[in-house]
Amino acid sequence: MTGTTIEIDLPPVSVIIPAYNEEKWIEKTISSILESGFPCEVVVVDDGSTDRTPEILSSFGTRIEVITHPVNKGKGAAIVSAIKSASGDIMIFCDAHLLGLEEYHLLSLVLPLVHGSVRAVLGGCVPAEMSLASIFSPSIILTGQRAYFKEGLLSLTEEMESLEA
Repeated sequence: MTGTTIEIDLPPVSVIIPAYNEEKWIEKTISSILESGFPCEVVVVDDGSTDRTPEILSSFGTRIEVITHPVNKGKGAAIVSAIKSASGDIMIFCDAHLLGLEEYHLLSLVLPLVHGSVRAVLGGCVPAEMSLASIFSPSIILTGQRAYFKEGLLSLTEEMESLEA
């Protein structure tokens, strides 16, 4: 059997990456998103990095949007800056050290919002050898990959801005 192509209409999606001193991982994370083929804008917030993160971000040119905080304000403030600037109807939040992202990972975060009756999607990879009972462990629930409709986040930005982590 040959592969089947499915066409899916998605609303505009923004992938948001808060970054603070992530020189070790940020290039691979952004590259994996850009190379995945997933249709999205990538918004990275450099939250006052003091390492090579700003230099690495500038190497992507206009392929990503970079927001720069002159000093570290915390992850909550970085997320709020990105939400306010991003153009997508759906916001995907990714950690800066997330490697190996592929199109299906991003799609799996968006499809339940678009074609389901959910308001938030949390991402976590569950290895085949893991029992279903383990899916609800804190390591899965506290994932950094999440997707929301932007509209649902706007009323929360003031509260989110004060979050440290």
